[in-house]
Amino acid sequence: MREELQETIHLNESLGVPSSRAMEKLFAAIEAEGTPAPVRRSFDLVGRVSEFLSGFALRTIAYAAAAATVAFFLQSAMLTAILMKDHSDTPNTELASAHTATNIHATIRFSPQATSSEIISFLNAHGAEVVVGPGRNGSFDIRFTGDPSPSEIVKNVQRMQSETKVVEFIATKG
Repeated sequence: MREELQETIHLNESLGVPSSRAMEKLFAAIEAEGTPAPVRRSFDLVGRVSEFLSGFALRTIAYAAAAATVAFFLQSAMLTAILMKDHSDTPNTELASAHTATNIHATIRFSPQATSSEIISFLNAHGAEVVVGPGRNGSFDIRFTGDPSPSEIVKNVQRMQSETKVVEFIATKG
């Protein structure tokens, strides 16, 4: 094995260095082969945009980007102004808690066992709605829909007091 190794080394050393002509021939063959043509897709948007933008100077692209940024800003400002104008034309809606104390007809406290669906059904059945609450001791201020007279309010409160499953306490206001 050592003898074969020695002979291989001796043979390679006797071959010598390749001539400069061989190197020129190799480089000529490489150049003749060239680079493969790029594969063109039927619709290559990124490639087309890249080719288009490569024809411009960097300063021109920077100015175009700045102009586009200003245009987007102006467009967003105009849309915001239009939407705010449309919003100001709509009637203002108020929360139920925004009503004055004169609209409060009674104070009520629901029993802890009452579910939310039972409370909603109870209020709908008696034509009442919550105005403020929960307040101290878990109480809610309610009013009756429509424009009831003081005697109608008293009758409604008495009917509501009879339903002890939902109501724990109810009192009329003022």
